[in-house]
Amino acid sequence: MRCTALIVAMLCVLPALAQDGELAGPIWGEGPQDNGTGGTKDAGATATTAQEVSSPLAPASGSTLARVKGRTSSGLLQPDLVDLYEISITTPGSFLASTADSSFDTAIFLFRQIVGNDGVVEARAIAMNDNASSSTTSSRLTGEEIPGLTAGTYYIAVTKSGAMPIGFKTNDNEALPMFTYSPGSTAVVLPTTTQATYTHADWSNLNGGGEYGIQFNGTVVTRSSACSRAIILGAGVYSFGNAGTSDSSSSRIGLKVTCGENTSAWIANPSWFILGACDGTVQISVCPSTTNATYQMVVYEGCCGNLEPVACGTLGACSGGGTGSTVILNQDPCKTYYVAFGARRVSGESPTSGGTITIISCTPSAPDADINGDGIVDGNDLALLLSQWGT
Repeated sequence: MRCTALIVAMLCVLPALAQDGELAGPIWGEGPQDNGTGGTKDAGATATTAQEVSSPLAPASGSTLARVKGRTSSGLLQPDLVDLYEISITTPGSFLASTADSSFDTAIFLFRQIVGNDGVVEARAIAMNDNASSSTTSSRLTGEEIPGLTAGTYYIAVTKSGAMPIGFKTNDNEALPMFTYSPGSTAVVLPTTTQATYTHADWSNLNGGGEYGIQFNGTVVTRSSACSRAIILGAGVYSFGNAGTSDSSSSRIGLKVTCGENTSAWIANPSWFILGACDGTVQISVCPSTTNATYQMVVYEGCCGNLEPVACGTLGACSGGGTGSTVILNQDPCKTYYVAFGARRVSGESPTSGGTITIISCTPSAPDADINGDGIVDGNDLALLLSQWGT
């Protein structure tokens, strides 16, 4: 008997919450406790562990991001004192980030994403604010207060007032503050010319926190067009946006090699998500809303960079739409499953479309969870498990 299998199976039979599409904006939940409402993991503290505000439900152009909500805490087991998000600024002139609805005295920091020749991402200081005014402890940054702000990929961090990001000079590896400010300051602080060259490495003076909300303008939730940007989708019905008409050969999924088809068809411009954990059978369906569009799906197991296809969608007509695909999978809770979907093409152009993803709750199987064999996984099974604990 595996205790972990029982717990996972019992979770799988809980009623699924209705999905409201917020994964594509305007509200983003930090996760991972809100499976299906935001990120797949806790937002980290550096560029390499930042949570990407990216969704398979967003269209190619992105969808409005109005708010990020989360929590920092000085918990007993593992302090979580700073949260860093990767965001996409599309309209710098109207950019806004404000923590006006947070429960503690915040400070926010904006960094530009730099991708090195080796592909490693770095964060360079752009601007920060502690108090938006003398009468509030919330923080605020606007595009008009940040000289030279351009559209692109950035990181935004939220901490308790007094925290400081530290970085390394490129020439001597000395760790130094990336801004110069005093707690309680109402100024929008820019890095010095030298500080702007530092690569973010860590934080100092971190302390406490609580619930926060960051209000945004001029930013979008980007489409998760790569395995590395995939987020978890649990049971529910989700609406996705039009993935656009681009078709890069580097991102294509060839169905002849991947699925053993006797054609040269491929999935163009795929979106990606991770299938929520379950111990049993799960059904996934992807349906476009455009009548002459065909959408295909492939399920993989493993990790990004080392994926193995385990199921290809079976094509079929969608009610009120075009042609979609369905996979019925006997899911192993100890494995991670990635799902890629997009417009199916054979040659030239083919219609792209918005549509829906439907994930039907898994049906866990006995005997792992149904210890007493009554066909129901409930508190009686858990009581039996606890009574035999350690025997």
